[in-house]
Amino acid sequence: MDKKIPDGLVVHGYVRTDNALKQIEKAKAEIRRDLKTGKLGKLRKTIDRAYVIRRAGLNQYFLKGSRHSTPPDPSPDKKENVSTKQDVQNFVEEINLALLEREPDLQAVIDGLRDTIREWEGKYERVSNTIHKWAGELRKKRKEVRDLERQLQHIAKNPTVRVLPVASSRPKR
Repeated sequence: MDKKIPDGLVVHGYVRTDNALKQIEKAKAEIRRDLKTGKLGKLRKTIDRAYVIRRAGLNQYFLKGSRHSTPPDPSPDKKENVSTKQDVQNFVEEINLALLEREPDLQAVIDGLRDTIREWEGKYERVSNTIHKWAGELRKKRKEVRDLERQLQHIAKNPTVRVLPVASSRPKR
């Protein structure tokens, strides 16, 4: 029995691979643009192949395929004879070198510190609100305890007195 793959499936595979390679090139262009604008430097100190593949929206195992991990057959119209995996690795090394050589952007540092301050102020406000709420509940409970202690003292003095429910302990209807 012949195990030849139907031509339609072969063509479909080539189209998917070409689309994936275009996605990688698009992700590389976006990363270069982020590097140029300084956004990448704010977010990351270094990148790796997985970062590029995630930015391209591809499966994490994409570069492990034999077509992408081994260099293609030499052809005269190709500039270089490198695999997709090696191409992405070269790009990663280029970007990491640019990130290391880049002078720290003082405005980016200031913006980062401002963001950190805003984050801590938000956390402080949430904690402060929670403590305020708990303090109110604690005051109510202490008042309820005092009222119950008064009732208990009153009962101890007058054993025939009927106990009335405390206002804060009544069930809501």
